Amino acid sequence: MSTQPETGSSSPHVYRTARRLSAYFTGQIVVKLLYFPGIVLATRAAGPSGWGLITAAISVAFILSTAINLGLNPFVTREVAAGKIPIERLAAATTRLRLGSSLIFLIILPLVLTPTISGISRVVVAGVAAYVLADSWAKYYFAFLRGAEETRFEILGGNVEKGVFVLASGLALILASRIDPVSVVAVGFAMAAMAKLGIAVYGASRVLPPEAMPVGRVLAPARVLKQWFRDLRYVRESADFLFMAMFTIIYFRADAYMVAALRGTEEAGYYGAAYRLIEGLLFAPESVLVVFSPLLVKAFNSRFDADASSAGGSGVVGKVAGLQVAIAGPLGLGLVLEHEWITNVLYGAEFDPAARVLLWLAPAYVIMSLNFLAGALLTAAYLPREILIISGVAAAPNVL
Repeated sequence: MSTQPETGSSSPHVYRTARRLSAYFTGQIVVKLLYFPGIVLATRAAGPSGWGLITAAISVAFILSTAINLGLNPFVTREVAAGKIPIERLAAATTRLRLGSSLIFLIILPLVLTPTISGISRVVVAGVAAYVLADSWAKYYFAFLRGAEETRFEILGGNVEKGVFVLASGLALILASRIDPVSVVAVGFAMAAMAKLGIAVYGASRVLPPEAMPVGRVLAPARVLKQWFRDLRYVRESADFLFMAMFTIIYFRADAYMVAALRGTEEAGYYGAAYRLIEGLLFAPESVLVVFSPLLVKAFNSRFDADASSAGGSGVVGKVAGLQVAIAGPLGLGLVLEHEWITNVLYGAEFDPAARVLLWLAPAYVIMSLNFLAGALLTAAYLPREILIISGVAAAPNVL
């Protein structure tokens, strides 16, 4: 017996797509829940240090984010299946959630990292930001689904921003031995912010009527707090933001093809050509930068050990950073596998280009795997065997 709702505005295609979107959201929720063993393990290993407190605070943000996801999933699926929300608008909404967040992140990051702020204050700052994240993300998501038109300028803007960030990461890696790694991360995000915000504002000015611009300016800073907390967590967990830069490209590519698939094969061809062209220019330097990735991890760990030694410690912070590398590698690989699964679920057998898309992404998987391997070897060189075993157990469910 069919489970399709009895609504005049529904069609088998729309309802089938809505069910795939439900699987897409559910898959993200499941994987987020699988982050928590690794996060808890790293937090407990760090103890009452600043790292542990920050990791715990960011975990709160993801718990709230997951709760919002759980609330949105059935509502959005029902609305799309009933024909009340166009599929194109839903796809555009997920893309717009990547835009307008750079300014907020650049404000929060110094507050979280400033040494003069106590650990408890950092937790308060991150906790308040987590609340704003959950609240503003849900409000904007609903507002967009019901309101403003989507614009291709913003989709393009997200891709340009990723490219700028990868190029900034490459420059930062070359200079990592002479620059504080945290400052390097901030520079990379600052460069990305210029491209992201500039194109978002330009696109909005071309599409929205003048009377809507003040509303857009109010909403813009709160649009993608979720993405920035995700990025910050990658920096913290892996101590290697090149991994984060490469992963965000893979992540955004998956979203881009989701938009294309929901619109049909003509749009899929248009977006496919554009993304292949832009990202093809990025993969050449990306594969070279992987070689330098362990150097940045080493720079992070050396700095943490030096800080711990100067404070009379035993260098355990450096080992915790290495532990986070060990956890983040398998988790990142699991995320890639998750997106591959989501691609199949979302596109379905009838969307023929899906197989070619996955084959085209294979080199990216290889590059990322090499990066994970380098981090794992570096970690195994100095971490106790029992810690490595624990981290492997914590990460295994996500890979499976």
